[in-house]
Amino acid sequence: MKTIFVVEEDDSSRNLLWELLTQRKDHTVHVVKDADTALRALEGLGNQVDLLITGLELEFEGGVPFLTYYRGGYPSTDIIAFTRKMDSELARDALDQGVVFVLPRPIDISDLLEKVNYVLGRRKTRIWTAAEIMKPDVVKEDWMELTAPADMEFVERFRHFTEMLYQTNLPEDVKSDLRIAINEFGQNAVEWGNRGDTDKRIHLLYCVFEDRIMLKIEDEGEGFDLESLEDPTAEPVKYQRKRESEGKRVGGYGIFIVKNLMDQVIFNKKGNVVIMTKFLPREPAAPDDGGANRK
Repeated sequence: MKTIFVVEEDDSSRNLLWELLTQRKDHTVHVVKDADTALRALEGLGNQVDLLITGLELEFEGGVPFLTYYRGGYPSTDIIAFTRKMDSELARDALDQGVVFVLPRPIDISDLLEKVNYVLGRRKTRIWTAAEIMKPDVVKEDWMELTAPADMEFVERFRHFTEMLYQTNLPEDVKSDLRIAINEFGQNAVEWGNRGDTDKRIHLLYCVFEDRIMLKIEDEGEGFDLESLEDPTAEPVKYQRKRESEGKRVGGYGIFIVKNLMDQVIFNKKGNVVIMTKFLPREPAAPDDGGANRK
């Protein structure tokens, strides 16, 4: 039986989580109100916790972040974290802490239950954190890497090669999402990152895990400030006219499109490395035969 441990300071949210998670009888649920209470409760549970659900900003009374402490003592637990502030840097820090999903507040019940079922139902695999993947000098076992001049020809080669690797194993919609992600961010790395300078390189990495596919695209340019990006969907006509006045091609929707297609899109602080994650559909569970085939 799986064990879920919830740390939630808000009374109404804590009661809601308790009611939701205790409806099913195939896991045990422990709910506490703050980080200090959690510390005492965890002394008795130790490594028995399979899933931690908590707030991303939760701290002990002394100001120490709860997740930093927890991950140091319990590195293998899956984590779902809530936050009122969803931004790229916060999401990147959460991934570095090993958080599987970052969900916005107020709590979306159906979304939470979907994520809980996903996490508890999957088999554990070795997942590289964003911090590990960001490091250029780290050798990443099982990752395929292409380093090439800043030319779209090599982005196309990378895309075709990755499609050959997974062409028989993935649904068409997942393949399409990955294809668009590689094209969009590959083109950005060539055109805007390296400014078309073929003396500079692009680094394209790809890995298939049991429950997800991860892509990393890096250029050797100066990067950019993600927070300064305008939303092209807010005022599309005005946005395109501005791009034309700046001598830029019609477009600029790539980052926003890919963010909607992929499950996680994380940039480094400089803005020249992007890591994308696409979770794979779970295979449906085998029907229960009522024990007819059990020995």
